[in-house]
Amino acid sequence: MGDQVQTIREGLSRASAANPGSFLLSFWASLVAGTATFEDFLSMARTRHRLTYLTIDTTGVCDLKCTGMCYYNPDISLKRPFVPESALVEAIDQASSELSIRVLAFAGKEPFLNHLRLFSLMKHAGSLPDRKFLIGIVTNGRHISKHAERLSTAAAEGCLDYIDVSIDTADAAKHDAFRGLDGTHERAVKAVRWLNRELSRVRTTVVSVLRQDNHQGILDLLQTLAGVNSYYQIQPIQPPPYSTIPPLRPDYIINFLHALCELLSGPLAEAEINVSIELLGVYLLEAVQAGFFNWSDLREDDNATLYIEKPLGKNTLLITCELFPLQAWRLARITYTGAYLAHMHFLQAPDPDEYAVGFLGQESISTLFDRAIERSSRFGEVVLSRSTHDCIGRPCWANCFGVWNGAENAFLEKGRKLTDQSRLCTKEMGDFIRLEAGTGHESTQVHRH
Repeated sequence: MGDQVQTIREGLSRASAANPGSFLLSFWASLVAGTATFEDFLSMARTRHRLTYLTIDTTGVCDLKCTGMCYYNPDISLKRPFVPESALVEAIDQASSELSIRVLAFAGKEPFLNHLRLFSLMKHAGSLPDRKFLIGIVTNGRHISKHAERLSTAAAEGCLDYIDVSIDTADAAKHDAFRGLDGTHERAVKAVRWLNRELSRVRTTVVSVLRQDNHQGILDLLQTLAGVNSYYQIQPIQPPPYSTIPPLRPDYIINFLHALCELLSGPLAEAEINVSIELLGVYLLEAVQAGFFNWSDLREDDNATLYIEKPLGKNTLLITCELFPLQAWRLARITYTGAYLAHMHFLQAPDPDEYAVGFLGQESISTLFDRAIERSSRFGEVVLSRSTHDCIGRPCWANCFGVWNGAENAFLEKGRKLTDQSRLCTKEMGDFIRLEAGTGHESTQVHRH
């Protein structure tokens, strides 16, 4: 066993011991040690039988045109019949009683553009006796003020737990250019301020997509809103096959992490905010070698999310490690047509229905969930493809497994192999040599933004 792999295995073993009962930490350690296989992971995921995150699209339309970064293919048809609301109500009931969902999110493109369905489903979900899941909305923020009264009622009736508002930079002109419509930044910021002032019991999270051209804008956004809002989530862009935006290089992520930590421990040290940043497996070894955490620092929450929690001043930085596939066994999305998508990446196809496991109204959500994680499913193909990946033997294999989280992108390109994920991994031979040596990226040369 190589030195890097041995270090990862030992660190994960210590992390697992500190987190008894963990699901992924102990399996990851066993997988690295060679005492477990990808076939074992598939069996474990099926045995667990829990759909943690369910997203329901209330509509397929949006008032924005997020060029190069929209999760929806621009050619998706918006003229197909809507799934009956009764089918969605039944799915929520079954997901609660049979699949132990923990989070129910309403999205769309923009969920408020079908506000009647949105608030009706929220009211039903919130009225379920002894519900054990959170109810939330993912929005661009443009329509909060228009529906302020309905939102206040939903919150008062216990039908709304969180709202995620997308804002990608403190620069209004740049944000509006990203999103394709003037005035979007102003409305989103006003929405965040109103939500914190009027719906203080509803957790408001400002969600930003990290691109090559907005690292400073996100840092400025934290400084602008720190006195108003407490929760932030940063998602490095995951380029789909149809995106014009290339993937971020690891050194760019490391630079941003340094700048983020300096901000939270310096100028914003007293802010008492919570910032979460998602790291795919392709960035984890670099983050460890840059000193942001050790493998033994990893923890796992009740939703099988792997994370490292770092106190910085009076703030908390949460680094979530998105190594294992989230799709199918933990997450599903229901489109406005009732299509059950086990992989959200399928929204990047011109016709997502082509990749649907099945349709609500024809089959129950429990039946669709079970089919989505069968050995013969696309999820099964993704899991089992890892055992023959070209990256096996590279120093970062044990913390990435060939971009395991994201491998389903390959389904969308004819002739592309599940074992070939070069669009997400930007490493070159020199990067692998440096990682093998254990030096990572020279921290003395990291540019401070």
